Amino acid sequence: MPRILVTTEPADTPDAVVMLSERIATSDIASEHFAAHLVQRIAWALADAESDEHRPIELAQMRWSSSHAHP
Repeated sequence: MPRILVTTEPADTPDAVVMLSERIATSDIASEHFAAHLVQRIAWALADAESDEHRPIELAQMRWSSSHAHP
């Protein structure tokens, strides 16, 4: 059965984090209700992956900014 995967691969680690792993049959998409919920789950997984990928960069930037702040 086909599978949809949404993963993230942070630059500092080669291991991908799986945000969504879902088996989908073409017959599942025939239902508008199922299809709408699938798109919603994919959108959430994409948002989570994007947030997760940016988090280490944002933390590093905040640390750098606070360590170089002028009193």
